[in-house]
Amino acid sequence: MHGEDPIRDEFPMEGEVPMHGAYPSQEETSTQGEPPTWFLEYFGKLNESLGEIKQRQEEIIQNQVRKEQYIDRLGDIHHELRQQIDRRGDFYEEQGQRVDRLGNLYENMHEQHTHQLAEIDAQLEGLWIHLIPPPSFDLANAPPLPLFYRDPPY
Repeated sequence: MHGEDPIRDEFPMEGEVPMHGAYPSQEETSTQGEPPTWFLEYFGKLNESLGEIKQRQEEIIQNQVRKEQYIDRLGDIHHELRQQIDRRGDFYEEQGQRVDRLGNLYENMHEQHTHQLAEIDAQLEGLWIHLIPPPSFDLANAPPLPLFYRDPPY
């Protein structure tokens, strides 16, 4: 059983427990009406322990205050970073919208120019047919090749 519970090891329950008056110092009384020596020693130690507890409590409170301040600073930093991220997100969203508008503008301009070029081509073709009839090509009527002409090497 020893070693399992440190409190029971320190204060064993086996054996006889002395009753009131077993210790002679507890029976002492001061002749001047002051408390006995054992009482003063006991409360001196108790007061000393209480002082240590109060000191430790003050240290804990100060540590807790420092940690709360640190957590507040972290919260402020987190809030500031969140705002920066939101601003950047808004900026990128605006840039994306601008890119989309430019893309749409390009597509519209391309369609318009393609349509205009097709109209111009059709008009030129119509003019060409009315002004100059297309030549008929007959290989027999083709002019002879120049003397310095050679067939390509391919």
